[in-house]
Amino acid sequence: YAFYNCSSLTSIEISNSVTSIESYAFYNCSSLNEIRTGPAQIILQTTSNTSKKFNIEILSIENQKHPKPKTFKIRIIDRELLKLTGGIVQGMSGTPIIQNNKIIGAISHAVENDPTTGYAVFIKWMLD
Repeated sequence: YAFYNCSSLTSIEISNSVTSIESYAFYNCSSLNEIRTGPAQIILQTTSNTSKKFNIEILSIENQKHPKPKTFKIRIIDRELLKLTGGIVQGMSGTPIIQNNKIIGAISHAVENDPTTGYAVFIKWMLD
């Protein structure tokens, strides 16, 4: 509950040294919806039990006034991650997405027949 009920919170910078974020760290927060098309990263736990950032690209953003699962479309572009997994795989739902050192959302699901592409949901929808 590190930022519990922080309704005026507009951004959070995530240090490269952060290895995990607990489930309720941003419970009941709002105004964390600064998303732009272009470069971003996801944070995944590696086989060596450390967290690592992998590069993705935000392809499009749907202007939503209410929570929906397909807020923005993403593509995995990190060669290392593509080599390891082939793209978005089962178990990646909820993986945090970082842009400009801010948590902006989480992976929702992959596009059928193209695991390199998927959808994500705004962090604000997850916290309301």
